[in-house]
Amino acid sequence: LEALLDHVSGSRYVDAVRQSEEYTVRLRAEEYEELFYHLLYRIGHTETVFNGDTTGAYRVHKYKKLGKLDEYAEVMKVSAQKSHVEQSARAIDCEL
Repeated sequence: LEALLDHVSGSRYVDAVRQSEEYTVRLRAEEYEELFYHLLYRIGHTETVFNGDTTGAYRVHKYKKLGKLDEYAEVMKVSAQKSHVEQSARAIDCEL
């Protein structure tokens, strides 16, 4: 328990971990996901704490607030085109 508490120190889950030793603690799915990513970071599996945003919505709002949404959209378009080209190249390699 102490090792787990060390890993969750600095997060909002210290009390939940302590309380889980005495009774059932309920976490919402997004809270569980946040805790999971925090633990992956703490054990050294990731270099940063992933915020769980697989859709990119966080970045859209971030760059919109900064007034740079057009630049962000252009970068994403180029990135998607590059990804498509790489996938096509892999498919061709598999056929050879």
